[in-house]
Amino acid sequence: MNHSNFKKRFFDSNLSSVNSKDDIPQWVKLAYNDFIRTIITDEQVKFPCFYAENAFKKESMFFSYLEEKDLSIHNDLLSINVDLFLKYTNDFKNFPVFIVFVKASDKEQDINYYEEIFWDILNSLIKNNPSKKIINTDTASTNWKLNFSNTSLFINGHCKAYKMRKSRKSFSDLMLVIQDYKNLYSLEKNNSSVSDLIRANVLKYDGMPISNVFGNDFSDKNCLDWKMFWLEDQDNSIDVIKKCPIKYL
Repeated sequence: MNHSNFKKRFFDSNLSSVNSKDDIPQWVKLAYNDFIRTIITDEQVKFPCFYAENAFKKESMFFSYLEEKDLSIHNDLLSINVDLFLKYTNDFKNFPVFIVFVKASDKEQDINYYEEIFWDILNSLIKNNPSKKIINTDTASTNWKLNFSNTSLFINGHCKAYKMRKSRKSFSDLMLVIQDYKNLYSLEKNNSSVSDLIRANVLKYDGMPISNVFGNDFSDKNCLDWKMFWLEDQDNSIDVIKKCPIKYL
């Protein structure tokens, strides 16, 4: 696999890049190993989304990381690598996924702290969008998608402070799971039972009801995308977030 055009911090499923493995901080290696152990190798407690395991095994999963000093809305490091990811995997057929580990603090923090950092990262991504195409900025619309580099993205936020929603727990402070929305549409189109199966797996894995922000499937027109990006760590029968934290400057 040729990585000659990749920037620093863009790695494949073997943590191989243009930089040697020694350039990767120890905390990233630990987060990566814990991620693989949870998603791939734990046979007793299987992770609910089996497509994550497939993406890893078929070498269509890629990784990057952000450190605390990178968490500025003016920092375009993540946007550069997301753009590279989308361009490099444009012709992939194995549902490519981009995993971003984030070190947000030297101290243990609560879930609200990590959530705020998560939305800051997304706002930074939007601010540094290389595409100048006019897009839908009405996050209250059910037609809204997070558009980056002319691609609709679906992003899952995970953090180490999750206690109840174990499927959203990460071993780094924060973790972003980024993929092209066409992945989700393809899954629904090719197999209508996929969504139900993953929901059943999540229900069993978390041991609590599925969040009420999800609809029947990823094409449900009654759902707001951004509400699915970050979930409350509780059995929420009502929406806790009243206003979308995403800002278009």
